[in-house]
Amino acid sequence: MNKYLAFLILIIISHSSFSQDIIRKINGEELKVNITEVTPELIKYKDVNMPEGPLFSIYKSEIKQIEFKNGSILNIAEEPEEKNDVLENVVDEVPSDEKYQVGKVTDTRDNKTYETVIIGKQEWLANNLSFKSEGSLVYDNNADNEERLGRLYTMDQAKSACPEGWHLPSDEEWKELEIELGMVSNVNSEGWRGNSPGQGKLLKKGGESNFNAELGGFSWEKVKFEWLDEAGIFWTATSYPKEKDSFWVRQLGKRMSVKRTYMPKDMFFSVRCVKN
Repeated sequence: MNKYLAFLILIIISHSSFSQDIIRKINGEELKVNITEVTPELIKYKDVNMPEGPLFSIYKSEIKQIEFKNGSILNIAEEPEEKNDVLENVVDEVPSDEKYQVGKVTDTRDNKTYETVIIGKQEWLANNLSFKSEGSLVYDNNADNEERLGRLYTMDQAKSACPEGWHLPSDEEWKELEIELGMVSNVNSEGWRGNSPGQGKLLKKGGESNFNAELGGFSWEKVKFEWLDEAGIFWTATSYPKEKDSFWVRQLGKRMSVKRTYMPKDMFFSVRCVKN
């Protein structure tokens, strides 16, 4: 074998060995990815099997080590015990039940009772709205889903669906909520955004804010339903200025962040109401 051929083989072997980055999480899980960006709080990446697919992100607080495709190693947590200490300090800063007080309110239109939560200067319903306005839907048209998930509404339905004394929140009111829960950057940006420990995590069912957002999926054309327990999409009352008949929404999913995006008004999404 001549030296040139040996050199080519070495390059090929080296390239195949380091054609992907490896994220090693504190819990022992390994992710084979292509890292696109490293920020002070997040690692952004794409799945190696979906190079044209969505962009994912993970908080550095979940990561022990990164092995880059060039062979270099970045130790984020030298030992799990040390990272646990850091996580405990973060948890101490997470909102507590005492800070975000819960209550109840009854909708006099149908006598349904909802949990409520006070977050900062706002009071929110802590359940997805389930008022049966004309044309609203239950996921999969299955009545058993209504108690947990609430109902799904188009924008026109959502505008008038909240109980007396409550209203559909604006985009600015959602921002106020997110800021109160610790979002300090990219509040006005489109797409996934947030700060540690993750406003999406705090808002979802079981989160420390007591907002308890359910991932109730969505519908279109009244017969097609998607993303149950994978995403919850919530209307705002604010129109999107760059797209006719579209409105800002908030999306929660498996991530710890919150997505600010827009959707056409005839889609069916969940509703949370805020007190006047």
